[in-house]
Amino acid sequence: MAIRLRSTLKQWFKRGKYPIEEQFADWIDSFLHKTEDKLPLANVEDLPEQLNAKYDHSSGVALEKRHSMLRTEFDQHTAVAEKEFRRVSDDMDDLQATDIRQQAEIDTANADAESLRGCLHPTDPCASLESTFSALGANYSTLWALANTIKTFLEAKDTADSTINRWREMEAFLQGVTDAETLTGMLEELRKTIATACHEEISDETKRATDAEEGLRKTLENLRDSLADRSYTLDFGQTGVAIQDVNMEAYAVTMKEVRLFNVAHLWITAGNTVRREVDPENPQAILIEPGQLATWEIQRVNEAAAAVGIRCVMSRPHRRASDV
Repeated sequence: MAIRLRSTLKQWFKRGKYPIEEQFADWIDSFLHKTEDKLPLANVEDLPEQLNAKYDHSSGVALEKRHSMLRTEFDQHTAVAEKEFRRVSDDMDDLQATDIRQQAEIDTANADAESLRGCLHPTDPCASLESTFSALGANYSTLWALANTIKTFLEAKDTADSTINRWREMEAFLQGVTDAETLTGMLEELRKTIATACHEEISDETKRATDAEEGLRKTLENLRDSLADRSYTLDFGQTGVAIQDVNMEAYAVTMKEVRLFNVAHLWITAGNTVRREVDPENPQAILIEPGQLATWEIQRVNEAAAAVGIRCVMSRPHRRASDV
């Protein structure tokens, strides 16, 4: 049998007409039967367009690549920062070891100098010692050479280099240092200065690393927010009146837009919300927590196929009073 236009069917059934069997059959086949026929989703007004209004796949792939690149840059920056922290820590250890070693050398030099000054006073006429050693014979020539070296150390001025290797150079180096001051104290001040500089450098580097991490965190949150919108359809078919689904996202879901197709009333049960009617004009009042089971119930307008289109947005999980 054929499907006829309404205008054709009306012509067959005007007053005074006598429709034949085939015309009755075409009239019946031209309309949907509530029990035997199924309404194709494509025939529901605007439903294909609503179902196709989803996030573009290529844009999602591009955002995922951007997220991966930012994560890689963050990991690289973290590795460089950790390497610099270790280097600064090693430098501080080396400075402390050098400070201890130099202090030991200075203490040894001070003890040797005091010993020499006790043996040979600088005001003694060392020149007369040469004749004394010569009179003692050749066996004492080495002793005379040692005495001459000591005399040179105590009295001579060395201008050939910048090394402190003469007594007068040591006195000049220590000039202005009071009895209350010691080399240990001076080196301790130097160590504090170096430690302060290192601490400031570490603080600056830590701040830069923290700022970079915070920037990456905000970028990742922006990326997550840009991917937060989700759209899906509840298909009740021709006979269904209830559908259950679970929020599998890691965040709470808030309704942003609800569209009803052949649905007079829509109710939801989720968590403490029991059979609450959804207002299509204000769906934001509905919130589904992560992992919650949601039960959707409808009252149909007629016996045709029914569906509900939902667009939602993810948000951070709400803190409950029991979590505080």
